[in-house]
Amino acid sequence: MDSSGLHVLLSRARLCAANGAGIHLAGARGAPARLLAITAVDGHLPVHTSVEQAIAAVLSTRTG
Repeated sequence: MDSSGLHVLLSRARLCAANGAGIHLAGARGAPARLLAITAVDGHLPVHTSVEQAIAAVLSTRTG
C-alpha cells in the first residue's frame, strides 16, 4: 500500500461514516501494517489481527 491506497482507504472511511457505516481492517501485516501505524491511521480506524476478530467487533457494536 502506498499513499494513494491510504487516500482511498481514508476517503471511503469518511464516506461510510457520513452514511452511518464504518470500515474495519483485518489482517494487515508487513509494510501495510507499518504504514497504518506510522501514519496513525490505526488510531482512527479499527484494525484487527484477524477477520474473525473484525467480525466479532462489528457484531458486538450491533448488539450493544
